[in-house]
This record gives sequence, structure tokens and C-alpha cells, in this order.
Amino acid sequence: MSASTVNSSLVAASIITGGTLSLSGDLYVAGTLTAVNITTTNLMDTNITAGVAKITDANITTLLNTNVVSTNISSATLNLSSGITSASAQITNQNSTNV
Repeated sequence: MSASTVNSSLVAASIITGGTLSLSGDLYVAGTLTAVNITTTNLMDTNITAGVAKITDANITTLLNTNVVSTNISSATLNLSSGITSASAQITNQNSTNV
């Protein structure tokens, strides 16, 4: 079947293949969404798991992670409950309670 426009309230198939998929509403996935490349302006989800995630700009209210590896971290205020472990640290304007 080849069609330029399909109007339907339900499309069910085991596999859907296309060069470009454009949605004007929401996409709900009940199972797993597997993709090679996803480019998006706004990505909202409760749980996102990725082997590698390249994020150029993020506003994160709460970040919970076991291990975070980063080259550069910038923060106006950085609150740590258990401490920082580092081979070396460059700190300017240090205000310490217990050293």
C-alpha cells in the first residue's frame, strides 16, 4: 500500500517503516522506543536510559545518579552531602566550615 495521506484513529502494525515521520500531537510508547538518532527540542519523561547521552544544554531540577563523569561542571551553588573525591581541584573563592 502506498498513500500520501492516511487518516485514521488507529494504525496497528508489527513494523512501520518510513523515511520521515511527522506528528502534530503526542507520541505515547507503551513498550521500548529504540532509535539510532533522536533530535528534539523538548524531551520530557520520568525515566530515560541511554548508553551515551550528549546533552548540550539542560535545566535539571533534581539529578539523581550514582556515577557522573564530566569534563567541566559549572554551578552558581553546589551543595554536596557527602563530599568530593578528586585527584586535583581548582577552587576560587573558597569559604569552608571544616577543612
